[in-house]
Amino acid sequence: MARFLAACAPHSGDWLLAFPTGLRLSDEAVRVTVALRLGCSVCVPDSCFKCGSLADAQGLHGLVCKQASGKTARQHAVNDLITCAFTSARIPV
Repeated sequence: MARFLAACAPHSGDWLLAFPTGLRLSDEAVRVTVALRLGCSVCVPDSCFKCGSLADAQGLHGLVCKQASGKTARQHAVNDLITCAFTSARIPV
């Protein structure tokens, strides 16, 4: 019920309408994102190859694993995009 209410909240699906600028999601990233949004299984339960803890079928462990390397790379890419946008608008960063 909480997932349904969150999906019905105002602007909760705005990311689906966003015009891609410098960052594009791969087909796999879209598949995982939609599966997470709908509450579907994302992967086969297994142990995390980075930290060794159990990763369930919902795929949520990858979003919270302290040793996952993907989060910082995406964060840096978003920071670079925002910096570029501000710089082109002549706003100090």
